[in-house]
Amino acid sequence: MITIHVKQYFQRCGVREKGKEFYRIVKNIIPEDENDIQFDFKGVTYVSASFLEESIFQFLKDYNVSIIERSKALERKAERIIHWKKLNVQLSHEKGLLRFNAY
Repeated sequence: MITIHVKQYFQRCGVREKGKEFYRIVKNIIPEDENDIQFDFKGVTYVSASFLEESIFQFLKDYNVSIIERSKALERKAERIIHWKKLNVQLSHEKGLLRFNAY
């Protein structure tokens, strides 16, 4: 499992372009044999739904994804994206993590 500290890249994750950039950066540092990614949002002051859609949700295609230091606002945004895009993803809570379960 690899943990990505989002604040190392962006303190404010507010636009779609930053989400795409974050996805490209992180995709290039993940080891080939890695299947699980945890994203730690500690210290990040803002996260938009657009950023989540272009970054975190893109990783769901190839990885098991979870979020550390989740907030209710971040969780609500993730739920909205799942609903809007009619994704086969369910959110679950597991020992302080928000886990994205694709089915």
